[in-house]
Parts: sequence; C-alpha cells; structure tokens
Amino acid sequence: MTQDVTAAALQALRLPPRQADLLRAIARYWAEHGYAPGLRELGNALGVSSTTAVSQGRDRLVVRGLVRVDAHVPRSLVITELGHAWLAAHPTPKEETAP
Repeated sequence: MTQDVTAAALQALRLPPRQADLLRAIARYWAEHGYAPGLRELGNALGVSSTTAVSQGRDRLVVRGLVRVDAHVPRSLVITELGHAWLAAHPTPKEETAP
C-alpha cells in the first residue's frame, strides 16, 4: 500500500466508536500477550458479554480491511497494514484526570 493510498484511505475511514474501541482492544491484547485475542477476551476488554456482538464487530473490521482472520484457525486475528496506520493516526483518547 503506497503512502498516498494509505492517507486517502485513512481520510475516508471513519470508524464508529465501538469499532474503534474493538480495534484498539485487539492491538492492546496483541501487545500484552503476543498472540491474538479470542472473542471472549475481546468481550471482557470491552465490557460486552455477547460473543455474537463481538464477532459482528470483528466482521465489520474485516470488511473495512483493518483486520484479517482465518475462520478455520483459532486466534488467527491480525491487524492489517491499514489497521496499523489507522491506529497510528487515531491514538487512544486520554482519560480525563481530576485535579
């Protein structure tokens, strides 16, 4: 993917908050554990008990080209080059701290 295509794709790619949270949770899990999260781990990280809801969110990220998954291989969820570029361009919002 060229730099121009990435910039144009990122400009057009606006994720709903839940999908952005999901992508960040996937990246955080990879960073902490060194392997892909399962649906339950992602649900726990997001405070969602339904693995179906997590699966649907993951599938939306796949359609957008931000993650890739092999349905026949457990823990095969990986963030694509576009997904990494999106994460770099949209850092996690800082939590407000009380004075």
